[in-house]
Amino acid sequence: MKLKRTRVILGANCYCDAESTLELASVLAQQVGAELRGLLVHETSVLYSVNQLQARTVSYSGLRSATVTADTLLKAYQSDARHFKRHLSSAAKASALESSFEEIEGSLTDVLRTQAGNGDIIVLGYKTMFDQDGPVVLVMGNQSDLPEFAINLTRKLRKQLHILLSDPRNKDIVATEAAKLGTTAIVRAYDTSNALIASLERTAATAVVLADHSPGSPMIARLREAARCPLIVQTDTGVSDAQLRAGSPRRET
Repeated sequence: MKLKRTRVILGANCYCDAESTLELASVLAQQVGAELRGLLVHETSVLYSVNQLQARTVSYSGLRSATVTADTLLKAYQSDARHFKRHLSSAAKASALESSFEEIEGSLTDVLRTQAGNGDIIVLGYKTMFDQDGPVVLVMGNQSDLPEFAINLTRKLRKQLHILLSDPRNKDIVATEAAKLGTTAIVRAYDTSNALIASLERTAATAVVLADHSPGSPMIARLREAARCPLIVQTDTGVSDAQLRAGSPRRET
């Protein structure tokens, strides 16, 4: 019987998000000996808006640009897919990794339910507007077992590790475990989901690793937007339905 190989799945809505996160995903895949898989997700809500409404692009300065049509959006997606697939393949070859690529219609966070299996690691791509060179943030909730891949990734990136806990009783345990793994971590506790979101908003993190998927924890999309950086999720602990959106049909490329 052939054993299932761990995958690092890089999901993004556009090539810009994928490009800015590809190096991180490649380092992670090489570190854990995983296949590097790329998912370009075409948001259903965007496709619906273009087909039903008169949509326009808006620049960062607030100026309106050309009207967005279904045809122009399709061409943009096709271009993104070509670039994503080509650069994913090149990055995988450079690191001696297996790779695969797929386009999906749905929501970005849907990859957590429709694509990932136990042990896979999801990387949600994110293009930051400003250079973020801060720590790797590990959100553990009430967990006390450190995910070793997160510790190794922090050392590989030569970043400081910040650990956020919902149970302050675990602070000393977690700090000791991090030290045993060769990393000195700053450990802080939060008492509410809003406090966690506020902490992420204040930290210009390089990446956020989510090790807590317990019911009542913030939705994946909310955490990602608060952190404004790539979000990494290991799926072997399970993800609550409340954190996910409905699934959607897939399209292979």
